[in-house]
This record gives sequence, structure tokens and C-alpha cells, in this order.
Amino acid sequence: ILIFLIFSTLFCDYGGGYPGAILRTSTNAREISLSNSLVSTYNIGFNAFANPALISHLDEIEASSSLFSLPSKINMQVISISRNLPPKAGAGISFIRLGTNNLIGLNYSEQNTGSLDYSDSYVMMSFGLNFGKYLSLGVNGKALFQESSISSTESIASNGTSFDVGLFSSPFNNLNLGLKIDNMFGKYNLDENNNIPRRIISGVSYRPNNNMLILIQYEFIDL
Repeated sequence: ILIFLIFSTLFCDYGGGYPGAILRTSTNAREISLSNSLVSTYNIGFNAFANPALISHLDEIEASSSLFSLPSKINMQVISISRNLPPKAGAGISFIRLGTNNLIGLNYSEQNTGSLDYSDSYVMMSFGLNFGKYLSLGVNGKALFQESSISSTESIASNGTSFDVGLFSSPFNNLNLGLKIDNMFGKYNLDENNNIPRRIISGVSYRPNNNMLILIQYEFIDL
């Protein structure tokens, strides 16, 4: 464990301060507890977020939701519904909203400018196709929405699109491989500097027994 912690610190990189933060946010408690490293393992109800190729392995309808209440009046809601499409496919639709409201705004003279509101959300359509034990493919299409009120009389809104492609493979029993290219061609329409960085995520999961799951994941952010 100590070796993994040391390597995680040495090889971590700078990925904050860029458009599309909500696309890099964990959506459920299991994802957070496992360091967002689920590109190569099944996560009931939330597979489309980690790797859209996984929804082609569904046996029935899955519905899930999360609610996070964070400091500074920030809250996040997640809703996702996915189902199998016989014989070897799956599809889903998901919605996420992250935002805050009724924050007190002050200018440089400490005069009240009214309440500040901010919301960042997206709707995602997912589709996966299972070609067999050795290969599954999946895609996500996202419609992005941002809105902020910086005073009682001034607001800014923008929208955009983003696409993901995922691959999943189980070459051996209890060993899975996952790959996801996140935010392909992602961009907000606010101005020319709002391109969303692309992420390339690869991972391996191994379950030696029913009581242990080993996950290794590497993420590259193309800035």
C-alpha cells in the first residue's frame, strides 16, 4: 500500500482549472471510495460514467441516483437509467447537475450585489455493443449546460457538446481491461478558449477471490 501511495504522489499531474470540471467529477460513493478507478470493473447503476462499453453487459434495467451535499451550499444530483438491448447491446440516459445558489455577492467596496447562483449540468446518452468475451465497445454523447448569475441583473450562460468512446475486455477469468477516451471534441460555446481537455483513461481490474478487488488505473490529460 505504501508503494502505491508513493507512486501515486510522484506521478500525479496537474488537471484542474480547465473547462469541463463536471465531466471529471465522481458520480457515486463507490467511485469516490475507489479513487475514480472503475474504467475496468462493473459498477451497478453507474457503468456509463466509468466506461460506456460496460452497459452492453446488462441483464436487466438498472436505475440509480446520487445526492451530494457539499460545503458553500454546493449540491450535486445524479440520475441514470440503463437497460439491455437483446441480444448483445445496452443503452442508457443520465443527468447530472452540480451547482450552488443564494450566495451573498460583494463588490470591492463590500456593497451587496445580490445573490450569486451557478449551475453546471449535462444530459448523456449512452450505447454499448458486446462482441463477445474479448471486446465490448461503447459511446457517450453529452449535451452540456452552464449558467451563472454574477449579480441580480447580470447572468452568463453557455452550452456545448462532448463525446466519449470506451473499450472493455475480459481476456482471462477475473481479469478485466478497460480503456476510455473521455471528452473527444468537447467544447463550450462561450468563447474560443473553452475547449475541454481530452482524457485517455486505461485500467486493469483483478479479483483473486470474492473478498478482494485490485484496481490499477492511469489517466492522461491532453492539455
